[in-house]
Amino acid sequence: MKGFNSDGSFIFGHFSFPVVRAAASNCPNFDCVKEEDRGDQQERVSCYNCLYRQWTAASFICLKQQKKDSL
Repeated sequence: MKGFNSDGSFIFGHFSFPVVRAAASNCPNFDCVKEEDRGDQQERVSCYNCLYRQWTAASFICLKQQKKDSL
């Protein structure tokens, strides 16, 4: 997927909202973290709000992308 290294890590850091919105809107695995985080559709659909992201010091890792690439 665009914007991710082969290990599932996102290469654009913590504040690349247009990139994570585009990635999440094209991702079949996107699932919002929790009901309270559901704002308008544009804000909600973002890798930053995804159940399958794990924060790192520099960015985050997509756990679904990581599993897909390791198969």
